[in-house]
Amino acid sequence: MKQVSNRVVSTFLMLAIITTIGGLATILISTGGDMSLLTGLATTQTAIVNVTVSATAAITISPSIIEFGTGSLLGGTQTPINTTGGGVGNPGGFSKPSPINVTNDGNVDLNITINGTPAGNWLSTGSTYEWAGANSTEVLACNALSAGGFTNLTTSRNPFTAALRRVCANLTWSDANDMISIHIFLNLSTSTSASTYTDNSVLIHADQCRGPC
Repeated sequence: MKQVSNRVVSTFLMLAIITTIGGLATILISTGGDMSLLTGLATTQTAIVNVTVSATAAITISPSIIEFGTGSLLGGTQTPINTTGGGVGNPGGFSKPSPINVTNDGNVDLNITINGTPAGNWLSTGSTYEWAGANSTEVLACNALSAGGFTNLTTSRNPFTAALRRVCANLTWSDANDMISIHIFLNLSTSTSASTYTDNSVLIHADQCRGPC
């Protein structure tokens, strides 16, 4: 086979280089020197950043123990003790604890319900055991201030029952309005004997509002 001389190879190489340079020059002339018009040399591109946050229904309560302490019954009548009234003590020397404060720590609106042991199951005959909602700390919590009054927050006193009862129909998760209080009211009858009485079955439950609660 006849070998191609170095001179021929060099000639073809020079022709290839000249052709490439000429083609590039033609492209630059036709685009007016704007390199962004060349395919693969765009100066602007679009990127996408995507993140998905899951719905979380969560509450915290504080305190978790309501401690009325030790006191004496009033003579001849029921002895009313409760968690209202700030630092003013209860009759008979009983303590004045904080109410149960319920905070929405999730990122969805919540329906708050409560139940507990009926008074007749753990207190003496004639005693009563009740709860009531309040928003004294965050006045807009539970959308309680409205033209119709406290339509979403149950502020009336209700006896504890085994069935769940609604406290707040719409506890939002915004930091300024995400906490309500639940006050506890006991009326100890004169037939209450000396002992320690405990309801350890108070349940505060939260459900996500998937529409009007």
